Amino acid sequence: MNARTGCLLLAVVVVTGCGRSMLEEGDDAPPLGQDQQPLCGATEQPPQVPLTRDVQSDQPVRWPRGPCLTVTYDARLASALPVIDAALAQWSAPTCTWLCFEKPVAVTEAPASPALRSIHFRGPGPDDQPEYLTLSNITFTQKTGEIRFAVPMVRPERLTAPQSLHVMGHVLGFGSTDTDSVLNVQPTRATLSALDLQSVCAVYPVCADGQKGR
Repeated sequence: MNARTGCLLLAVVVVTGCGRSMLEEGDDAPPLGQDQQPLCGATEQPPQVPLTRDVQSDQPVRWPRGPCLTVTYDARLASALPVIDAALAQWSAPTCTWLCFEKPVAVTEAPASPALRSIHFRGPGPDDQPEYLTLSNITFTQKTGEIRFAVPMVRPERLTAPQSLHVMGHVLGFGSTDTDSVLNVQPTRATLSALDLQSVCAVYPVCADGQKGR
């Protein structure tokens, strides 16, 4: 980690707790999105599940509008792919959001430098505490809050649908909550709630043409 970056961590601990990690890039990092504030088609109401905010700039952390996010995963996580796929599908299914994900691709080595607008699912490493079932690690630009890439960790043999939806919610920038949401601090929901649907469509609204990934 260099002087321009920091980290915010969220993990699902044992079966019911959570934690998260975020990595912030310096103010001079170039913008990624087609617009700084993706307001195309935005609703007037704020998301009912709050976004995480950078502690220094108070910017909400979220992906900038653009093409579908690319997804890779450690080939050793093949047994967890159906659960990961289902979580990606649920978060991108609403027609009121531009969010979409490319088909996950297996890789044998973790990318040394993750591509921009990418998500890479990794398996647990020697430094990951054994009680962490999932862990999200997100890199974003501090000045704008734009997420640049994410590297969540999952334990394939213990990954459940609620945990997968929960960690993907954090990867999208949402914080933990005590409401009826997959982001609840004790995740038990296997489907998105009405609060989750309202929030993803408020933060990532689709444009008037209804097209995903733009």
